[in-house]
Amino acid sequence: MSDKAIIERYFQLRLKLNDLNDEIESIKSDVVEALRAQNGFARFDGFDLTLRNYKQWQYSEKVNTMQTNLTNLKREERQSGVALVRAESDMLVLSAQRAAYDVFEPQATYDADWEPNDNE
Repeated sequence: MSDKAIIERYFQLRLKLNDLNDEIESIKSDVVEALRAQNGFARFDGFDLTLRNYKQWQYSEKVNTMQTNLTNLKREERQSGVALVRAESDMLVLSAQRAAYDVFEPQATYDADWEPNDNE
């Protein structure tokens, strides 16, 4: 496949993935209810789907301040050269040129240690 063709194919697949993700989001609440009716578990074609409960925490101002300070210290260490690059990897980032295309690409979630290059 040519470079142009493989990049175009990537765009096509990402758009399909966006559509699939939209459909998944639209049925999630119904799936949760169906799983609750089945004791929180379903198996299909070698895969298990389990309903689990997670909590989102609201931390005190003290902890939030400490987190902000830590983030600032990390940035300072990167900029001053104290922090060392442990690994480097290329990651694809897709973004829409215009809102008219109605394309939303959520920020990729990588391990907390991965941060974008400050120069980009």
